[in-house]
Amino acid sequence: QRRVNIIYFFNEDWSPDYGGDLELWSDEIPPRPEVLIEPSFNRLVIFNHTDRAFHGHPWPLHSPQDRSRRSIALYYYTSGRPSGESTLPAHSTLYQ
Repeated sequence: QRRVNIIYFFNEDWSPDYGGDLELWSDEIPPRPEVLIEPSFNRLVIFNHTDRAFHGHPWPLHSPQDRSRRSIALYYYTSGRPSGESTLPAHSTLYQ
């Protein structure tokens, strides 16, 4: 089970106008962004991953053709979760 997400951004001279913020969403229905994290150069983001740790960057980028949003993602896994921590059925990553 994935327990911790680690995302490191490599975007030198990234303009906020390009978009691409990492969004950490509430666990309300429907989810809504609670935290926006700009993908700035040398930024490291670490957060717990649970079945209700909704996150991503759902909006298209507005960067120039020669610019891309660069990051590396690392994950920490364990063989299970403490009892009572998981509340949803197991699912894989949802790419959209």
